[in-house]
Amino acid sequence: MRLALFTDTLGDINGVSRFLTTLAAHAHKNNLPLLILTSTRFEVPNLPTITNISPRFAAPIPRYPQLQLALPSRRALTAAADAFNPTHIHVSTPGPIGYLGRAYALKRKLPLAGTYHTDFPAYVDHLFDHESLTALTTTAMRWFYRPFTTLFSRSADYATRLESIGIPQTRLTRLRPGINLDLFHGSRSERSAPFARAAGEGGRGFARPDEGALRVAPVSDRCTGSPGLRPGSASLHLLYVGRISIEKNLPFLTHLWPRTSAALRAAGINAHLTITGEGPYEPAMKAALAAHNARFTGVLRSTALADLYRSADLFLFPSTTDTLGQAVMEAQACGLPALISTIGGPSEITLNHRTALALPIIQSAWHNAILRLATEHALRAAMSQAAATHGAAFPFAASAEHFWASHAQSLPATRPTAQAPT
Repeated sequence: MRLALFTDTLGDINGVSRFLTTLAAHAHKNNLPLLILTSTRFEVPNLPTITNISPRFAAPIPRYPQLQLALPSRRALTAAADAFNPTHIHVSTPGPIGYLGRAYALKRKLPLAGTYHTDFPAYVDHLFDHESLTALTTTAMRWFYRPFTTLFSRSADYATRLESIGIPQTRLTRLRPGINLDLFHGSRSERSAPFARAAGEGGRGFARPDEGALRVAPVSDRCTGSPGLRPGSASLHLLYVGRISIEKNLPFLTHLWPRTSAALRAAGINAHLTITGEGPYEPAMKAALAAHNARFTGVLRSTALADLYRSADLFLFPSTTDTLGQAVMEAQACGLPALISTIGGPSEITLNHRTALALPIIQSAWHNAILRLATEHALRAAMSQAAATHGAAFPFAASAEHFWASHAQSLPATRPTAQAPT
């Protein structure tokens, strides 16, 4: 099997990009014949399993200046795919490059699979609150995925949603979740630097050393039963990681935090909320939380991100549109208990009341849960230890093996020969 994967997102900051980057590195390490084809002006990893076709046109996506809509030369993209001579096509995104990958597979009569990484109808509904636009997006998704022989869902919840837009259950496969456990894990002892420095130098809005060191528990203490906020400590560090946008339900967190931080302060707890990422809602969120102990670090990657997870006490992820919740998996593997929504994929990769609390999107429910975990040290310690243990059950190698084997099941009887560019 030779698998060509077409994607519109690689190099930008989101769970899909991180999954594909890890997949490319895994394929290279294990000599799997995979080629990821994309077109972007963002920097992408320098791996032989990735080909980045220079865009003929690229512009920021409306309302998302941090993301780009890129249009490559169809001839160049086709030539790159033909040179690889694939037996299977996988389309990761329903954008311009995904559309070209879809067309490539149909023209050459190759097995066509895809992954439903992003709930675009839900995003449109959150961004525009317009029934006609949401319905139009749903119709477009139904049309786009109709010829796919296999469509991977990141969670059972989204498998049900895909059925509701007309994708037969017989064509759906739930992709086994996985993350890079060499990077995200709760077993390495945390350095003694204060939480304010965990993001590295220059974190936007982060406390400077002269603003006072913030106490954090070593991850080794956290994983052996000592909570991040130990009895007598006066600090609590809460964390959100992801795109800073409306469809991640961050207005909910913006309205929640001032009241909750005031209640924690009244209880003698110096609580800080750290928001890591970037997105169109960032200016409004910064303005609303300017006086409420909230810090914005910008985008963090690799070790800096893993260190940040391990330095926090509680992860907040109110999104109702995530098909899986990559950041929740990473936080969990780093021994960080989470508060999540009952809606969407994150509730399926956590253990409710053991590694996370799955809550309805009700302000009082989240407020009370934060106060409870801030003061019940033994409970948070137990959840932290359980989170690290449960998170270790999601190695990326197992996810990649499932991904590869699921494609191989549809191996064609004869292998196509390379065709001239069209």
